[in-house]
Amino acid sequence: MVAVKLFILGTRGESYRHGLCHVIGCISVMLQNDSSKMQQVSADKLDEELTVARLYINKMKSEVKTIVQRCSQLETAQHEGTQKMDEMEKSLSDNRLLVQQVWHVHILFLIILCLVYKST
Repeated sequence: MVAVKLFILGTRGESYRHGLCHVIGCISVMLQNDSSKMQQVSADKLDEELTVARLYINKMKSEVKTIVQRCSQLETAQHEGTQKMDEMEKSLSDNRLLVQQVWHVHILFLIILCLVYKST
């Protein structure tokens, strides 16, 4: 589900994912190096990279939460709209029936009126 939500983020989410993948890639390269090269990398640089990764993750989490909330709101609005549309369709059907009944009564009244007029 999170992957679907991240897909929805679009270009903004892509930049977050790209940055996060870059940071994770840098960290994995550092971890793959042998111990002598690992000593050359300062602890501050590693902390900085991890902090950047945490920031990207937090941004992505907040974006996903916002999107989930918005999806929930849209689903609720869609459900309410569908219910209202169903009610309106029923009302329209009832009103059409009423118009047909009134029309038929009107026609019958005219026929009776014509018969009464002819008989006099």
